[in-house]
Amino acid sequence: MAHEKKQRKLTAEKKLVLKVLPEEFILTTSLYFEQFQTKSTVIRWRLPKKIDPFNINADLEILSDNLQRLSKQYKLEGHQVTTVIANRISPLKVISIPLNLNTAADKKEYAAMQKQAYEFWKEYDEGLVDTKDAQIRADFLALNDNDGSSTMLYTACSSKIIKEYTAMILGGNLYPIGFIPEDQSIIRIVESRLTRIERERPFCIFFLTQGDSRLIYVNSDVFYIAKVNISDMDEILFDELPEAKDSEAINSASALDDDTDNLFWSEVTNRLTASLKQAFAFLKDELKLSKVETVFFISDHAKENILFELFRKNFRLANFRSLSSQFTFEMLHNPDVIEADEVMGEKNLSEYKNYGSFMLPNLGCYHMQYFSSPSYKNMVIETPLFNLHPKYRFIVNNFTFYNHYQIGKKLMLTFLVLSCLTLGYASLNKKNDMMLNALNEFTNMSKDLEQEKNLLGVENSTKAQIMTDLAKLQNLDKGNYNDKLFKFFNADLPTDLELERVVVRRNSFILLGNGKSFSEVNRFYEHFSANPNFKDLIFKVFKRKDSNLQYFEIKGNTISPNTQAKPS
Repeated sequence: MAHEKKQRKLTAEKKLVLKVLPEEFILTTSLYFEQFQTKSTVIRWRLPKKIDPFNINADLEILSDNLQRLSKQYKLEGHQVTTVIANRISPLKVISIPLNLNTAADKKEYAAMQKQAYEFWKEYDEGLVDTKDAQIRADFLALNDNDGSSTMLYTACSSKIIKEYTAMILGGNLYPIGFIPEDQSIIRIVESRLTRIERERPFCIFFLTQGDSRLIYVNSDVFYIAKVNISDMDEILFDELPEAKDSEAINSASALDDDTDNLFWSEVTNRLTASLKQAFAFLKDELKLSKVETVFFISDHAKENILFELFRKNFRLANFRSLSSQFTFEMLHNPDVIEADEVMGEKNLSEYKNYGSFMLPNLGCYHMQYFSSPSYKNMVIETPLFNLHPKYRFIVNNFTFYNHYQIGKKLMLTFLVLSCLTLGYASLNKKNDMMLNALNEFTNMSKDLEQEKNLLGVENSTKAQIMTDLAKLQNLDKGNYNDKLFKFFNADLPTDLELERVVVRRNSFILLGNGKSFSEVNRFYEHFSANPNFKDLIFKVFKRKDSNLQYFEIKGNTISPNTQAKPS
């Protein structure tokens, strides 16, 4: 008798993830997980000209302007965004270092060396020779029992490139909180869609993308990339591929000698497949990696399905599969007729009818949902995402607010409801007088609790008055310590910022002003937060409707000389 499987609960995450392609922005706003499909909302923003995503500095103004228009039209101004960094500028690789990180001594030595990360890693990564200022991330994968060395998953990216991406995003009225290596994101989302057996075996991903096509090999503690060489001319021809029905004749018996078009495309297909076979042979024969049974095809080209069929006809070295049918998406086309909630994924799930894998580099930046459990962990996949933002923790702490009062209130209400339900259930089989006694007792307890609460409030009020009087005495004794506030912004106020108003009450202050750019306002606030004389800072900024200036507010308190923490 067939058993109906229990359907897993649908989960969702709302988050902005950006990928810069030569001709467009790919911005995903949400991701829903189901057992056999994912559902995401996507914005594809066409750029006015073709740009180089591996060197955005030349077109920084164009990119910032288009990102600003996108965020304004889709009501996303001020949102936090995670950006996917291309493999060419932040390659993911495996490196062995002569340290046993399973021992406390070597682990301590490794931690000390990371204070001068560039000097340590330049001996193992030749790519760092020309990049002295780099963001470097690494994590332990496995121990080599033969020589006691440690295998590390590693990536690095020029700090100059990260600054350029930061400037582009801030110029687009968004806040960058993460820069994630593209390949780490891709392998996470692909692996999450595999069966238990497939997750326990090595697999390959063939990523067909303009200027950086590659074959990615993944095993439990092994990661390698083999470049698939495709000429610029062949990449240009992708847009000219015949439609589905016509493409069926390519490399088939119907491709007759006098059928010039089909013979031409057959030659192109043979050339492309030969490059893929060469990369596959390199992984197998040169690197001696474990046998791969399946190669998964993904691409950000418009004619993904046609390209997949052409490669599949000629590639017989392993199973060649497309995952596009597992990734459905809803394209957000017209921002004038949608609400802000719809942009962030509040849509009817039945509307997701489009398929594709172009947004997979974005989707791997979300929290993964798995529907199978392998017998052992894949350490490459288990490695946390590398965030290349130099001030990631600082930004998250300043833009994330946890309302502890509301959480405590909800917990208390839940406790009271459960208590009432328990008392009600227990009293069903008791006499009426016992029920009344229990109710009276509960009422008395509530009154006692209220009295205790009132007494505590009086004590807190008395304590607060004492602290206020003490503060007044200290203020009289030490003078007006808000002078440090005036000295600070008189010295550190940038020329691109102006103050409209300054409000000072005892040791609290409010600064109101305008700035020419988000980046200058944010930099001024970072100086504030780094100054030990100020605390409890609250920062707000938004674009003025009556001008191009950015209005900002900074609230906080000045620390008294008597209350500053003494060094231990």
